Amino acid sequence: MVVKLGWPEIIDLLLNVEKRIILIMPAIHEEWIDVMDSIDETLHEVAIKICIQNSESAIRNGYGSEKSIQRLRENYVDLQECDDLRINFLCVDERAYCLFLESRILSGDPSGYNAIELDKNTADNIIDQFFPAVVKPNSKVLSQPLDNVKFEKVQEELKKNPPSQPDLQRQINTYKTHFQYAEIHFEGGNMQTKTITIPKDALPFKDADLKNRMKTSFNLFTKEDTDKWTNLEEINKMVASIRSEFLHPCKFKKGRSILKKEKKILFLKKIEELEKLVTEKTKDLNESIQIAINKSEDTLTNELTTFFKANPPEKIMEIKDDELRKRQLIKMIQNIIMKTKIPLASDLVGKMIIDTQYAEFTEEDLSNVEFLQWFKEKGLISSETENELASFDLAYKIKI
Repeated sequence: MVVKLGWPEIIDLLLNVEKRIILIMPAIHEEWIDVMDSIDETLHEVAIKICIQNSESAIRNGYGSEKSIQRLRENYVDLQECDDLRINFLCVDERAYCLFLESRILSGDPSGYNAIELDKNTADNIIDQFFPAVVKPNSKVLSQPLDNVKFEKVQEELKKNPPSQPDLQRQINTYKTHFQYAEIHFEGGNMQTKTITIPKDALPFKDADLKNRMKTSFNLFTKEDTDKWTNLEEINKMVASIRSEFLHPCKFKKGRSILKKEKKILFLKKIEELEKLVTEKTKDLNESIQIAINKSEDTLTNELTTFFKANPPEKIMEIKDDELRKRQLIKMIQNIIMKTKIPLASDLVGKMIIDTQYAEFTEEDLSNVEFLQWFKEKGLISSETENELASFDLAYKIKI
């Protein structure tokens, strides 16, 4: 028969035991032992038999704790182990169940239709495979006494690299299910700050003072130019609108914003629309940007000409013929312009793209109490999500 076996039902079973408790499971949580320790043995003499997996992985995967096994070693003599144990079996007196327990990393409390009640013959056959009263010829016993040396090695490994507590790990998984980092940028769109720089080695001076006096960095575009490019402003406004609608800047993670994953499909749709807008709008910009670049090149040429006339290089000064000096100066300026590598409009427009980046939370992020509290302050966590994130109390408190 398929049944629901939650913590209240499990606790009732354990506390009302009269003769025996048999547990066969990969690992065991301390709440189970707390309940068994509270059994009033003055009323009944209870035989307790337990078989676990005795492995690091069972504990790391949230099926029990190292402290639980240590307590079992100290308090219960009949403690067995079985390699690669995956089943969860509970027998109290004559009532036995095959349990389908999730890792506590996934769920803090057994719930739903999660158990099959077994008849006496089936239960006895299972028990006999792990705790045979008599070992019959050719029969295979699945368990053996707990290997204490092996367990001590497990303890050492867990001490070197402690596992996350299951409730924290479950919380991490839940946050990762609902949220992630996300960023959106309009790369190449900030034309107002684009500059060009004349390389120092392109200047025909030996005198360091003259090189330092020469202005070597220039704005590629004037404000008058960029104010005309309303297409770029339209794109920047749409980027800002998407950020405002979907992304939540987090004060505890500088430069990072939070995206609710339930909105990610719509977020991606908006990004797709934005990318189409960039393609459409930047086509119209190519010509006007090139005109502005040409104008800047002319301005730079004029400034260099003015500077060199006032501060002629030695090679120019050596030329006696005025016309020849003028032509040589023009060539020198053209050479400087070439070394300055003024971009083409097509180069700049080709770099205008929408860049999106995503990242998942780390365990360190989600160990930060203030960071987690920020989600609640911002109203990002619904009551449903908060229930998923809620940690659970010790099982026996339900009974008490």
